[in-house]
Amino acid sequence: MKLLLASICFVLSATAFALPPQPTDPNHPGSATYDYGVSHEKLKIMGRDVDVFLPRAGAFERESFPVVVFGHGQAIKVDGYEMTFEHLAKRGIAVIHPMYDSGFFDRKWRRMAADYNQLVDAVLQRYEQLNPEQLIYAGHSKGAYIALMAAGAPNLKVVPKSLVLFAPAGMDDDYINKLDKNTAVSIIYGEADSIIGRDLIDRIYKLAPVERKQLLIVNSYSGLSADHYIPLNRSYIFGGRDGIGAFHYHGVWKWLMGAAWDVQEGARASNSFLYGEDALSSGDSNVRHEIFRSW
Repeated sequence: MKLLLASICFVLSATAFALPPQPTDPNHPGSATYDYGVSHEKLKIMGRDVDVFLPRAGAFERESFPVVVFGHGQAIKVDGYEMTFEHLAKRGIAVIHPMYDSGFFDRKWRRMAADYNQLVDAVLQRYEQLNPEQLIYAGHSKGAYIALMAAGAPNLKVVPKSLVLFAPAGMDDDYINKLDKNTAVSIIYGEADSIIGRDLIDRIYKLAPVERKQLLIVNSYSGLSADHYIPLNRSYIFGGRDGIGAFHYHGVWKWLMGAAWDVQEGARASNSFLYGEDALSSGDSNVRHEIFRSW
């Protein structure tokens, strides 16, 4: 009897902490319903590694695709985000992953922002199927910091239509003031972030001089903390070496694809998966994210 009760308790406990499954609705950004294959191309530009993930599907190869440029976090290489990039490409969104820094100890922030932009320009010129009018700058931690700077840097050849910043690790007062007012800015921050303080995130949100900006506060699942998007119990939250989890398909993938679909449709901050009610859904009825918006 004791063994039976223990087994029942274990099952109930496992059920209580079960994370929501991957969506099966093909219209959901997190579903594994794909219209394209993917080509992962490794380039060397300006002495830096640049990875490009291209949607591939026979006759569709010459289509025009929206582009997500993703800046990596400190000491994280492309394999830390590779599953996410492959997912986006299979859903018809190209991804550029530029190694904008020269190594772990690189602290030349403005030069990194300039390199980020130069690497992006070089890739856009190389692939005619990448649409520069449907450009999203994104990044994680240090990479979000650099993406934010790059969007406001001088001599910007192509202005991104959207910024999606996951827990940006810093800001530049001069560069943030130069952001194009028509660029939609989304800042995404985990409520359990133990690395980046909320005060910095609030300051970035306050100072961004754009017409449409929002701050998404991501709440934790049972057994999975929203801690800087790399919780210690789940190596790479963006979909890397250790597989995928609920923060991917009900969060990161959804928000990045929502931004891409928005610019692809020519809309201005209207896609539901990033800007509407669907942005706040976690796949778990007990977990709902919070949002602050300027419109």
